[in-house]
Amino acid sequence: MLSGILKRYERIPAVQKILDKLPEIFNINASEMQAASLVYINGPRLALLNDNAYEDKIIQLAVTILEYIHNQKQIEFAYLPVNAGAASIKEIILHRVAPMQIRYYEYYYYLIAVDIEKKRVVNFRLDQIHKLKVEPYLNDENQIQYFDIKILEQTYRIKDLYKNVVGVWTYNEVIPVYEIKIEFTDWAASYVRKLILHPTQRLIYDKPENKTLCIALHLKLEPEKIKGQPVTERSAELAFLLGRFRSYAKVLSAVETF
Repeated sequence: MLSGILKRYERIPAVQKILDKLPEIFNINASEMQAASLVYINGPRLALLNDNAYEDKIIQLAVTILEYIHNQKQIEFAYLPVNAGAASIKEIILHRVAPMQIRYYEYYYYLIAVDIEKKRVVNFRLDQIHKLKVEPYLNDENQIQYFDIKILEQTYRIKDLYKNVVGVWTYNEVIPVYEIKIEFTDWAASYVRKLILHPTQRLIYDKPENKTLCIALHLKLEPEKIKGQPVTERSAELAFLLGRFRSYAKVLSAVETF
């Protein structure tokens, strides 16, 4: 199974090295390795016109950044914001950061990093990094700048920062956490019954005879701008998560927990 998943990226040297070591590490024989071709991973792939190896380049960039994280080196890169035009070169911004994590969410790869100058956690979509290229950050004396990953993890609560959010939404300020109860009906109830949508997920009730199921999620919500504002308007990513279920999912309540 693992080899089948990795074979999608076997053209990348770093991934090919892992595939080469699988038989030795897990005692997999030749026939089992050949069976990997029977495992088909479906879903959208990152693509670029006239570049069939584009997703491979994204994975290679992720591997490169992981090396910088391992060596605790600061990096810099040019970045085009996701809300900018695809060819809007004028909107490209140079960033200097301490890379902390690589996250995968909804078919995209993200870099979670600490902005050294602004002293805040930020995220970047890897495919928006200009020319898919990052460099070590050098000071005025042409010296590589390092960082202490343990200190930054503690200072910016990296391990807990995404505990109560959907995807890679980043809250640097203190935002209240709410217990949000969501009811699913019909096919959506069946879909969610054996699926963990979020690590904080808790079952409230399951009524197969009525084709209904209710779960609770503990998520951060933006402050209410107007009284009675829908929960999904206070969390863009929650709205995105539930959007696939259309009228078969509805928020029953949202109660602040702490």
